[in-house]
Amino acid sequence: MIDIPARTTNSKINLLVVDDDTELTEFLRDGLERYFSLVAIANSIADAKLYLSGRVVFHAILCDYYLPDGNGLELYNWTRSERKITSPFIMISGQTDLTARNGQDFTFMAKPFLSTDVLEHLRSVVKMA
Repeated sequence: MIDIPARTTNSKINLLVVDDDTELTEFLRDGLERYFSLVAIANSIADAKLYLSGRVVFHAILCDYYLPDGNGLELYNWTRSERKITSPFIMISGQTDLTARNGQDFTFMAKPFLSTDVLEHLRSVVKMA
């Protein structure tokens, strides 16, 4: 199910959060929505692909590695090869220490984290006011 929040801000930056942990996605939305025009939540790769195939441009993608229908690397590869999306891609996980290889340009954040940690990381990879 695709969930688009009603609240928006004056920011013109859209964030896609991909994670099947609804508690974490609500935590991130609550902590980040005041900084973005849109914080969209996808709970699977399939939902994320629907978002990324639509009209909304996402300026950053925050994606869990372990998802019910695959892993974050599969979505990363799809965004880069199939959709030619160049937005910053941040992989998150509590169970692995991923590093980009062979020209991959994603960054990694280990769970657990605070929403302020995520915001600072996003500020480092996305031009934010």
